[in-house]
Amino acid sequence: NARGVFDVSDSTQMTAILAYDDRTGQATGDADFGFVDFARILDGNNTLQTYTGELRFDTQWSDRLSTLIGVFGSASETNTSVTQLLVPIPLVVTQLTTNEQTTVAAFANVFYDITPTLELSAGLRWDTQDVSVSGTAGEYSASEFQPRVTLTQRWDDNWMTYASIARGFRGGGANSPAAPLQFYEGDSVWTYELGNKWTNADRTLTLNTAIYYNDYQNYIGQNSLTPAPGPVAVNLNTGDVESYGAELEGVWSPNQFFTLTGGVSYNHSRITDDSAFEEVFPLGLATDRILFLPDWNFYLTPTLTYDLGDGNAIVFNTTIAYKGDRAGSSLDPTFQPQLEGYYTVNANLAYERDNWTIALWGTNLLDEEYYESYLDQSLLAAIFGPPGPMNPLVHNLGIAGDGRRVGVRLSARF
Repeated sequence: NARGVFDVSDSTQMTAILAYDDRTGQATGDADFGFVDFARILDGNNTLQTYTGELRFDTQWSDRLSTLIGVFGSASETNTSVTQLLVPIPLVVTQLTTNEQTTVAAFANVFYDITPTLELSAGLRWDTQDVSVSGTAGEYSASEFQPRVTLTQRWDDNWMTYASIARGFRGGGANSPAAPLQFYEGDSVWTYELGNKWTNADRTLTLNTAIYYNDYQNYIGQNSLTPAPGPVAVNLNTGDVESYGAELEGVWSPNQFFTLTGGVSYNHSRITDDSAFEEVFPLGLATDRILFLPDWNFYLTPTLTYDLGDGNAIVFNTTIAYKGDRAGSSLDPTFQPQLEGYYTVNANLAYERDNWTIALWGTNLLDEEYYESYLDQSLLAAIFGPPGPMNPLVHNLGIAGDGRRVGVRLSARF
């Protein structure tokens, strides 16, 4: 990637960014997620090439008015080749897919100081996206406007309050050609937020707070497994979602030796209309909860720093984090698995010397057992038939979180 900043005039600065990304991947292994050798991925290969470019102009028209305008473009191509073996038949199936995606956007923002302490920011972004998949009829395309208005009041050098209204858009995409739903639509959200950022006079305490309400349309939040041959993951639109909550984060540094950082958030997100999901699965959902999204999260990190002098220091910190109860995934219209909340404890002990650091670190030190995600047996039952002792292909699927890990890290800054 390359980035250049140029002075076009005394009042305008131009920024140009170009980037290229090339990735390759390979995979082999189980394809039916079970202990019965039913389907295997013999050979999976994928390549992804992405080109992106951005050009923007930042202009200071006066002491009170400035603008930022620009354009953005991205083009990517994904090539996938998967060879599967269905053991009991036996049958070898190869799938070749090319996925092309282009995005073009233009944006403009105006910043105006209504008073020396009150700023109005207004902006508009236009996005267009096109996705096509080889061997399929049709394509996905979208063209969306995303406005944003923010009002910021600076009460003094250490205290500001803001209010914002904005619309965001996330583009859709393509599923595997073997999936029953070839494309899934993009989703959009109107967001409303009030926030406050404050630091005391001696800068030993910082508190940031915010409350918000989000209104989503066509939310991308569900997935499923469908027969291909072999189970295929499919992205789905859920429908409409409403979300509201509050966040609090802070930093307390009473001296150079001790710092306490923490945050807590409450996010009440619920599905209000699952008609988009029902278009694919007519029985609908068993709950209005968003998959794997907790209502409560918090973390607390105390840090001790012992200055040895001459650029040397010993730093110790530990983080206690909590993720609340979450809904697991299911196709059963009457039952939704629930994942219990869990705590994790991480720690880091480091010796710093000038630009060098050597550290001993550990994550999940209490070796807490928890699921990152969980899909109950109804997903595989939809593919392989009713569960029972004579059907070992049907079972629950869970991805467990990492257990205890310890390691050593050496880093240099230059």
